Amino acid sequence: MKLRNALWLFGVPAHENDTHVGGWLRHREIKEPNDFPSTGSSMTPAEACLFLEIPNVVMVCCDGMPSPFSQYADKYLYSFLPMERVWWSSIGSGGYRDGREEDYILAKRKEYPNLCGCYMDDPLCLFDKYPEESRYTMAKGFVSDLRKKLDASGEHIDIVVTWYPYISRGDDSDIYEEVDGIALYTWNSLDLEKLDNVMEEAKKKFPNKKIYLGAYLFDYDRSTPLTAEQMEFQCERGKKWLLDGTISGMIFVTNAVMAPGMQNDIRLRNWIKKNGDLEIPQ
Repeated sequence: MKLRNALWLFGVPAHENDTHVGGWLRHREIKEPNDFPSTGSSMTPAEACLFLEIPNVVMVCCDGMPSPFSQYADKYLYSFLPMERVWWSSIGSGGYRDGREEDYILAKRKEYPNLCGCYMDDPLCLFDKYPEESRYTMAKGFVSDLRKKLDASGEHIDIVVTWYPYISRGDDSDIYEEVDGIALYTWNSLDLEKLDNVMEEAKKKFPNKKIYLGAYLFDYDRSTPLTAEQMEFQCERGKKWLLDGTISGMIFVTNAVMAPGMQNDIRLRNWIKKNGDLEIPQ
């Protein structure tokens, strides 16, 4: 398998991060006459996949958009028909849940055979208002019920979950006992220096799970794009771990910070062009 076939886009509706992107662009120093004016990002997930030459996409619902069984959601799935693999969020950004997400995935699989996975953007967020001990019990129950519902279809559908090491605790691995994969993200780009240690922790905590490296283009915690050095570091670490079989894929976040003047989308595109045809283990 080629390296590019293990790459994913963390897709969200266009303009979802305009506050972050536009805010940074307004305050940057214009040095070149060709620099673009302040703007957000109109890039859709399908357009971003085409731009980056990434064949797989995770569609993450944000504040209820796109809602399951809506024309808006169907149009996204239609735009993903050229993609190799598509995951749809069961829990969206910030813990949002409509309640019909799995029904939608199961209902659309025949029409869209590349729809092959269910993504949870952190099940703990769904139970934020409850005490910590209750949250863990409820999250474990939610994941178990989700697994049963998907398995009842007669086909195996992957469940992949966001995992942030900074909000993890020692005994939380049992929450994810019935998922297929863990997507490991570094929320604050300054913590990328700890990435090697975090990966070792993840391998010990989830020895039988597929591990995906989540890679941000923009540091939402610090309201700034990652530096060129940070982008190179996480991409090269991802390449190393794909080549030695440590991880099963990389998930890049996200189309909504791919905007004129940001540069990291160009850096990522060039990196994929350079490394995309490398052979990696199946």
